[in-house]
Amino acid sequence: MLKAKWKGVLAYEIEESGKTHGLFFGIMFIVYLSILLLSGGDISGGSFSGSAEIFSFVVGIVSVRQDLRLFLQNGKGRRTVFLAQVFLALGNALFMALALPLLGILIQVLASTLFPGTSGVLWGEFSFLYSGVQASLPVMIALAFLANFAVFFLGMCISLIYYRLNKLGKLLVSLGVPALIILLAIQGVRTESLHAVLRFLLDLPSPLAVYAVICIPAAFLCAGASWLLLRRAPVTGSGASSLSLKG
Repeated sequence: MLKAKWKGVLAYEIEESGKTHGLFFGIMFIVYLSILLLSGGDISGGSFSGSAEIFSFVVGIVSVRQDLRLFLQNGKGRRTVFLAQVFLALGNALFMALALPLLGILIQVLASTLFPGTSGVLWGEFSFLYSGVQASLPVMIALAFLANFAVFFLGMCISLIYYRLNKLGKLLVSLGVPALIILLAIQGVRTESLHAVLRFLLDLPSPLAVYAVICIPAAFLCAGASWLLLRRAPVTGSGASSLSLKG
């Protein structure tokens, strides 16, 4: 019975995420191929990680609302909606972690074929926290996984916060949160607390440890908040009325 319950859910998530992630990878490949051709084979780095994190953030924002409407229309519970988002977050993070080295290999092969004698392409930069860090392949994959896993749940949490708020609440959050961040940033540079946090992060043995200390708690915090928001989220609109689950 459990297998039958999840058959349609997982099939839907795999099919839909396959389309969007395939499109993203195709676009990034075209972008880097264009850079390769225009630069004459001289590419010393890339910004795939930043693009991947933005994409994961947007997927987290969009997917939860669509899944909520669709799954409830097909007799699935809110717990199923949430667990489907966890599955999607894991799959998205794993895809992004493996897509970077795969794209790097493809571009390197094309660079060596089209422009013999070039030095190739340097991959391994991460725009989140550690810009320009060069790491071994396993560490690079782990960094990308943690970053994309965390930003997915951040996007999901923000999406549900705005979904639950009325117009006044949305306005207050939109104006208040940036103002609070600016105030804390200004006040933080004057206090020892921020300096202590920065010293703690800089004293960690590796970028991977920094990512783990920040991304894992952030992911669980945003996921927990998302579940609390999702439990009583009203279902409005008909954005998923034309969709159905298989199985």
